[in-house]
Amino acid sequence: MPPTNVLLFLAMAFLYLLSVNGEDQDKSALVGSNFTLQCTGDGKLAWSFEPEFLIDNTKSFNEQGSRWALLNFGQTLLIFIKSVTYQDTGNYVCWEDGVKKSSTYLFANDQDECGQMLVPLHESESTQFMVHLGESFWVPCRATTEDATIILDYVPSGNQFDYNPKRGFYVPDPTLYESGIWDCRAVMPPHCPQRDAAHTFLVHVTGDDNESRPRIVELDNTDKVEGSDVHLNCYFSTANKLEELFWVHPNGSTIQTIDRFLVDKITFKTGRETHPFDISTDLHIYNFSPEFDSGTYTCTLQSDENLTDIIVL
Repeated sequence: MPPTNVLLFLAMAFLYLLSVNGEDQDKSALVGSNFTLQCTGDGKLAWSFEPEFLIDNTKSFNEQGSRWALLNFGQTLLIFIKSVTYQDTGNYVCWEDGVKKSSTYLFANDQDECGQMLVPLHESESTQFMVHLGESFWVPCRATTEDATIILDYVPSGNQFDYNPKRGFYVPDPTLYESGIWDCRAVMPPHCPQRDAAHTFLVHVTGDDNESRPRIVELDNTDKVEGSDVHLNCYFSTANKLEELFWVHPNGSTIQTIDRFLVDKITFKTGRETHPFDISTDLHIYNFSPEFDSGTYTCTLQSDENLTDIIVL
């Protein structure tokens, strides 16, 4: 028998069902309410919360979390969100056999003219990122409602940029003058409590072509003496969130977290248009031994081992 909470989610899902088949549309949901989306078709179905993959109909069980139920009925795939939050704002895409079938953009708000107007940043969204000269990017100040007034309080170049409530401020063909701090905030009606600038981003525009390969930086410049700790970081910009970097020891072996070595991996989403993800891996060497740990360390892209960077310790 299915778990009781799944049956409850299912019953509520049909009560609140909003079909998204065959069209792209915008919807609004009240924070704290329940919201359901339906994807139907004869092929392999999948949902994504751009750019996150959520579920496909080849899975053998229904996945659920504290607020989400992803319900699989073969030719119908439901997303049920229990108690909507501001961070559920975004684009939900229905896929069939790898082809986009329809999408629904959800604005989650409290329907209060003095309420929350900016979508809080997700933990995976980076407030600092690097872009190449001419690589268009977004300053991701998204709104909880289409008619919210969002402004840039500070722009490094002083230029004006177009605003899209679903994406933020669009910066086409940036120059070096776009490097710096960007502040955005919601403009509240005069009778409402005024909020501080909600989001601050640090953007670095670079003309360095070497950014197209992994780059190693030393997080601290400690002397490499017996017993010291060494901290390295390797990062890479990519369109593939599933891409990975790995470290190679001077002896040729792939470094794993063991004994004195700690490898820590993380992925951030940025406002870049063509390469939106920053993948990063830290290497911590504790109690450094010049005898055993000295040599050339390599950071390598998993999908292309020709893309590397090295550092000599």
